[in-house]
Amino acid sequence: SQANNLYWDANFNIISTGLIFPKAFSLSHSFGRRERAARTLARLKAHAVSLLWIYRDWDASHNVEPGVGGLAAENCYKLLQELLYNLRAFLQTGTKTSEVIQQL
Repeated sequence: SQANNLYWDANFNIISTGLIFPKAFSLSHSFGRRERAARTLARLKAHAVSLLWIYRDWDASHNVEPGVGGLAAENCYKLLQELLYNLRAFLQTGTKTSEVIQQL
């Protein structure tokens, strides 16, 4: 300021590097975590669908009552639907895992 006769003449590149590089690194890291989480959720859903198909296409002709494969598929569908619904609700709460576990 002119009242105190203080002047600062610095290169803006030094300041911008110090501010922008950490932000860019943080953004990159956040997107990496998000992509890993999306891949994990996609894998979970794929395995859930695989389980459903196993029960749906189950050959119930050997030592099993007729229609049991269909009932198993319906039960499996309900359980998987409940699992995925609860997982979505859990991920949307924003609470920490330890807090949720303590509530159980």
